[in-house]
Amino acid sequence: MSRYVVEYELDYKHRVQVGVEAESPKEAEQEADQAFAEGTIWDDTAEMPLLFDDYEESNESGALVFEAIAQVGDWPAPDASVVHIQQANAAMLACRYLVDAHKAAQETGGQVDWEKAYRAALLALGRC
Repeated sequence: MSRYVVEYELDYKHRVQVGVEAESPKEAEQEADQAFAEGTIWDDTAEMPLLFDDYEESNESGALVFEAIAQVGDWPAPDASVVHIQQANAAMLACRYLVDAHKAAQETGGQVDWEKAYRAALLALGRC
């Protein structure tokens, strides 16, 4: 049995929405354009909250095409994009463990001085 790296591609649109206070739609657009140019549009501040940021897949042809692009002996190291996903999943798991540990310590009368981390974990888990 051989090992193959197989890929497929989908077109996508990266759609971002931010909140901007301005005197006119044109001024709001200019402020957002400037924030994008400065690399601050994703900072999610009170002055310019990040409201939506997602990649929306589109496949106008309707058919996925899978292509074996390489035959390999050993699997290549994961790309940074995969490492990021793995780290994000691990962070969420750590948050779940922290929330569970905090709850268990409170129920048994134990002392846990992790309030800041606990609040951050709750935020990460979407529980606040």
